[in-house]
Amino acid sequence: AQATNQRLNLPGDNLNLYAVLKLFQESPTLESFEKSLNDSDSKVNNLDLNNDNQVDYLKVIDHVDGDTHNIVIQDATSSSENQDVAVIVVQKIKDKLFLTYFQTSSRSLDFTNHHDAFIF
Repeated sequence: AQATNQRLNLPGDNLNLYAVLKLFQESPTLESFEKSLNDSDSKVNNLDLNNDNQVDYLKVIDHVDGDTHNIVIQDATSSSENQDVAVIVVQKIKDKLFLTYFQTSSRSLDFTNHHDAFIF
C-alpha cells in the first residue's frame, strides 16, 4: 500500500489510519465497527473537533453505489453538523469484498493493486 503522510491541519489529522483500518478489518458489521471506534478502551478515536474537551462521537455511514461501498466516518461536531473525517472504499469483486482505498483529510492508502492483501 502506498501512504501519503502530511498534516494539513484538517479534520481527521489525529485519526490513526492504521488503528482504524485494523478495527474495520476485525469488525463483523459496520455497527460493531462504529461501536469499536467510539469505545474509549480502544483508544483509536481522540478527535475533539468542536473543542469541548470531550472525545467526539464518530458515526459510520455506508453509501452504496453498485458493488462499491463508500464507508464514511463522520464526526458529529454538533447536533446539526457533521464533518467527514475518513472514507473507506470497499468493492465486491467475484463475490468477495476487497478494501481498495482508505483516506483521511491528510493521509491515504491505495490498495487498488493489492487486492489479495485485504479480502473479507
